Amino acid sequence: MVKWDQGPHGGLTKDSPSWKGGRLFHYQSRSLEHYVKRHVNMEPIRSRSSDPLHNVTSSPEYNVMETKFDPNYIQNYYEVLRELVLAQIYFILEKTTSVPSVLIDLLKYTNSSTQVDIFDPVYTPQSHEVAHNWISFCKKRGGLFKDVGGEDIFFFHITDFFDKKLGVKGQKLAVGSDLDADIIAVYIKGSSHLHLFSSSNDYFHVKGDVRVLKAYTYAVWKNHGKRFSLSHSRKNRFLGFTPSGEQTFDRLRACNWESFNYHLISPENVPDHIVEAANFLSIVKNVQIMREYRLLNGNKHMGLYLNVINALPQNELDAIDYISGNIINEHLY
Repeated sequence: MVKWDQGPHGGLTKDSPSWKGGRLFHYQSRSLEHYVKRHVNMEPIRSRSSDPLHNVTSSPEYNVMETKFDPNYIQNYYEVLRELVLAQIYFILEKTTSVPSVLIDLLKYTNSSTQVDIFDPVYTPQSHEVAHNWISFCKKRGGLFKDVGGEDIFFFHITDFFDKKLGVKGQKLAVGSDLDADIIAVYIKGSSHLHLFSSSNDYFHVKGDVRVLKAYTYAVWKNHGKRFSLSHSRKNRFLGFTPSGEQTFDRLRACNWESFNYHLISPENVPDHIVEAANFLSIVKNVQIMREYRLLNGNKHMGLYLNVINALPQNELDAIDYISGNIINEHLY
């Protein structure tokens, strides 16, 4: 039996979260998603008087629903989700380290796809096409700092297309000057992904990304000059900001508003927790190294293993997912 918290906010389990509690959280969140999806389709129904649901959906009582939540409730909800995510990471690592390495290699080979060249005609965009935000420059993942020698790990601040700095405001990704913390990006040379950290080492949330992480890993696409774009590995949608500073994460193409600029930082000016995380991410680059590192170091850097998983090639990700019983879903990857 799951006992609910008797505190003033309610809705959370009294004891430590378990998989039983996780199912309840899943039910709550999915129910809310279904409500939102239904609400989106309400206006066409209300506009058709011949529709059998017209009278029902037009009733003022139809959409009665609590929409304001105590901030403490939301905070407690995220805290429980973080515990559930850490439990899932532990489960994935236990499964991955408990099987022979040859099985992982076999699964990687089985899930490998054949690489073929795709015809890509050369096209030079016209100035008016760029000015009207018509052109997407994303061709191939990675490629940042490929002409820079000597360094393997790069730290930098990020500004959006409108030269506004990325940071954290109210535990959410934001742009502007009045920020609670800076976003510091970590890029490992040769990688197809980069990692976003908060300078305060606190959790933050990205609109359109349901993962609950301290650091977010995104595919990076080099554009012209110093500009680059970021996309979600699972959804293949691009991160961006509008002129008013609203964050978006639903674009299929990366145009100007979905591009960013980097401003390099010396490692001496980077918080220790980010430097330590970067060193870990520069070492653990594939599933076999991840497996060996866990066997040697136990639960050290537990939260960062999801960032490693998010940057793995698809065949290695599929291998881990199979071994773990297919639990790497949208809240993890």
